[in-house]
Amino acid sequence: MFGTYGERVGVGLITLLAIFRPDRVVIAGGAARFLDLFGHGLRHSLDRGPKYTPKPALLAAELGNLSGAVGAAVLARE
Repeated sequence: MFGTYGERVGVGLITLLAIFRPDRVVIAGGAARFLDLFGHGLRHSLDRGPKYTPKPALLAAELGNLSGAVGAAVLARE
């Protein structure tokens, strides 16, 4: 189940990676807790993508579920 989820997330990321070409992708929110479970499927999906698609580092957000709230608070202060 997690492998399938990771592959589907990877399919969705391929276009964004080709456009923005990031050095890393940070998985945040509730999904960050499970990156070790679905990360293999995600990486597998990205590896099957077009050769021009970058293969950035995949990282779990250190703040987990709070990362979205912290980001919103930072934006509100600016």
